[in-house]
Amino acid sequence: ASGILNDTWEWDGVQWTNVTPAGATPPLLSRSAMVFDVARNAVLLFGGTGTFADSDQTWLFDGVRWSRLMTSTVPPALDGPALAHDGLRGRTVLFGGYSRPGSSLSQETWELTATDWVRLASPTSPFARSRAVACFDWARRRVFMFGGSRFGTAQTDGWEWDGVTWSLVP
Repeated sequence: ASGILNDTWEWDGVQWTNVTPAGATPPLLSRSAMVFDVARNAVLLFGGTGTFADSDQTWLFDGVRWSRLMTSTVPPALDGPALAHDGLRGRTVLFGGYSRPGSSLSQETWELTATDWVRLASPTSPFARSRAVACFDWARRRVFMFGGSRFGTAQTDGWEWDGVTWSLVP
């Protein structure tokens, strides 16, 4: 009811604590994607929508401070992309999202390597969507993505990313 807040909260397994990070903080955003990036030992935040536009910024929170990760290449500004960290390959995988300037859904796959965002091509791909959820499945050694929304229609399919191609999960 009070709008978008600019606070950072930590969960210790029992309770939430509002923390005040040192230095700069990400812009006011909603529908961002966040994941713990094992390779960077930090929470990674990408995208989201602000007051006037969608964001293409990548931020890291190390438990003390937020810092903006500057890369030479960035995915487009997206609202509601799916994000997961592939702990096996040490890369963060991003798929889809909604772009307000073009009022379109993304069908792109991006990975954040040790140094930069890289757009990847896959011989097969999920339909474009926003607000899907993704995680890394250690048993199957793949990123798993489920659901999302395609222009207001709920998606109920699951997909796996093995680092090269997307496969529909039967």
